[in-house]
Amino acid sequence: MIRQTALGPFTWDEPCWTSEPIPVPLFGGAKVQIQMFGERDDAEVLQPDEVEALQRFLALPQEHGLEVVPHLWRYYLDMWEMVGPPDIPEILDPSTIWSHVTPRSACVEHDEEDAPYVVVWAECDWEIEHGLQLSLREGQRWVRVSPYSGHLTDGRAYDPESLDDWIADPLERLPVRSRDELIR
Repeated sequence: MIRQTALGPFTWDEPCWTSEPIPVPLFGGAKVQIQMFGERDDAEVLQPDEVEALQRFLALPQEHGLEVVPHLWRYYLDMWEMVGPPDIPEILDPSTIWSHVTPRSACVEHDEEDAPYVVVWAECDWEIEHGLQLSLREGQRWVRVSPYSGHLTDGRAYDPESLDDWIADPLERLPVRSRDELIR
């Protein structure tokens, strides 16, 4: 079963609607599949706010990824300190961190205020088991870089929710936090 959307055709692939692989400029043109969880008989695969969030995400230039290099690097260092070689490859230069990430798929989820978040699942060389989750509020503002957990933000994942207080200020950027700072 196929449904046409503003982003092209989506095919029902239990338990979700899946797009063809779409090149993402943010990831240097790497292709990801958009997955929308719903019902097989959904007339609309994507709601208007989801289309807008995905279009903003798909329009982000690769340079927008530089903003989260410190977060990726912190995640890598946390894993290096916990596990180390030989299970974790040695990465010497933070500027190369994106070359160790392979984006696979993305979806749109909503928070309790109904704001759309584009959530990207990726593989990363330093955490093969839990991978990488990237959350962008409304498809453009980085709000979480973490192992995959399904949580949209750190406050929702770790509690206290005050970890998300910075989000209220549109000029603030995602703070870089170590694993120890998140798990108190």
